[in-house]
Amino acid sequence: MDWLLITLAVSATTLMVWVDRIRFGTWFTPTTILAVPYMAIALLAFTVGPALGYVPLYTPSLIVWTCYTALFWGTGQIATGFLPRAARRASPLLNEESARPLALTAAWLIIPILAYGTWAAGNSLGGLQDFQGTAYREAIMYGWVGHALVFSYPIFIYLVAVVRRRNVALCGVSAGLLLILMVLRPTKSWVLLPLVAGLLCRTRMGRFRISLWKIVAVIVLMYCLFNVTYLIAFGATDPQTLKDPEIYTELFRRVGDYFFAGVLAFSAHMQNGGAYMPNPPYVYGAFMNLAAVIAGNPNVSDVNQEFNAIRLGGGGFQSNVHTLFGTLIMSIGYIETSIYTFVLGLVTYAIFLANHRSPDVWITVLWCFVAAGLAFAWFDLYFSHQPLLEVPAYCLLLSAISRMTLEQRPSR
Repeated sequence: MDWLLITLAVSATTLMVWVDRIRFGTWFTPTTILAVPYMAIALLAFTVGPALGYVPLYTPSLIVWTCYTALFWGTGQIATGFLPRAARRASPLLNEESARPLALTAAWLIIPILAYGTWAAGNSLGGLQDFQGTAYREAIMYGWVGHALVFSYPIFIYLVAVVRRRNVALCGVSAGLLLILMVLRPTKSWVLLPLVAGLLCRTRMGRFRISLWKIVAVIVLMYCLFNVTYLIAFGATDPQTLKDPEIYTELFRRVGDYFFAGVLAFSAHMQNGGAYMPNPPYVYGAFMNLAAVIAGNPNVSDVNQEFNAIRLGGGGFQSNVHTLFGTLIMSIGYIETSIYTFVLGLVTYAIFLANHRSPDVWITVLWCFVAAGLAFAWFDLYFSHQPLLEVPAYCLLLSAISRMTLEQRPSR
């Protein structure tokens, strides 16, 4: 029965991906970016997870996830079904090069601001010993420093997309400095997500051709970035721990925990009955906090506090992330999840088509950031966090400034 359910889920996903590929002329469609990473990790969790000490995958959870994916995909087909074939094909980007001075200027302004904010946060706490702690997180991720960091995301995505050998001294160094400042934030996801968005943007521009060695290189880079955040905390507390081989064994195990966390936690939740535990802030936290700021009320937490065990041996590991659809089901129920999925499908396919048809590079940056949120749907729901509201606004602002700059240039 398990293999039958897996076959059904994989077959349905393959069909949706193939239809999107035919209709839009690219593999990088919203449904493909959403569904393929989840399905690949679920297959690994089913085949090798138990041998590594993880709980077995509850295969009916694949069917639930695939059904919501089909609703997401079907919404996109309906929304784009009236468009002629030519309107679904990608247009070339016309301001890719002309946007560079704006991006570099913004980067050079934001880098010292972020550097000062990082220094001030660490100095106020006596160093980086509390790098993974709540006090450092609150000092560095919220307030003006947090907003400055989010503003740097579209700049970083653009710079990653356009860097090449001839401009590495400007674009490459600027992107590298921004990446270092992102790593000095204790939230790993908000380092990896802009990086994935930058690689997607680079692919859209035709500068990144997918190959096996490039996939391996990206995985190794993400593994290193994941571990760096822990090594900073360990090194700041006791530099001698960096010489302990057991630390690196534990970090390798921790990567596995996070890799399977969303898929297996959602699986465990469904196996336990798939109960609906109303908690709208986990889904609408960004909108609720925006309203709270306007009204002068306290913010609500968008961090899920429901944990499920995914590894029992070696001290065990419990996860509070349950994939995109898992978090929705737990927080707002099956019916509202269907409505949310329908709206999400409409919005993401609209942004995808806007990126396809618009010659504006900042619209492409916007789409790639949203696409990165879909790409991490196997882990958690990222559309409930504030950056998913701020970054589109910053992209539109950069787009408007870029257009005004072009209009003010004298014609030759």
